[in-house]
Amino acid sequence: MRSIISNRGVAKTNRFEVDLSAISSVIEVSGTEIRDLEVLVTTASLPTRTLTTFDYGLYRQDTPFVSGYVNSGFSINFTLTQDYFARTIFDKWLNKIMTKKNYLVAYPNQYKCDIGVRQLANNEEETIIYEAKLKNCFPKGVSELSFDATQTGLATLSVDFLYDDLELPEDS
Repeated sequence: MRSIISNRGVAKTNRFEVDLSAISSVIEVSGTEIRDLEVLVTTASLPTRTLTTFDYGLYRQDTPFVSGYVNSGFSINFTLTQDYFARTIFDKWLNKIMTKKNYLVAYPNQYKCDIGVRQLANNEEETIIYEAKLKNCFPKGVSELSFDATQTGLATLSVDFLYDDLELPEDS
């Protein structure tokens, strides 16, 4: 085991980044605001696929056959600043999808964009080890914020996303 780890290294869960740069193609935000939003990311998951199967009674017992796949859910947690910066960005994006004023839903190409999640190496260059790209992603909802007079911790915001498909390194 030592030789494997010394040759390959160990992936650390705190060495990651989320690429939110494409949000600027959907809502009006500056590059600086996108960079700030990326820095405020505290947790994100690396989505995966699960095969779907059906059972077919070909012989004495049912045999499972692969029929497709399902992509896992995806969410990002942000540290919430005092000016509610992250909340404002995602409220703006949700309002772009469906306005409360007239309840009209925008066309998908007007509110969907790609988001990337990357595992980084344990080096100064922050080499990308693995990357998943969520194609045509958009926020499904923003978590509610609870206020508690007995707590003094940092406020966090969780955003759940939906996406059309997942692009993994093995796909190319």
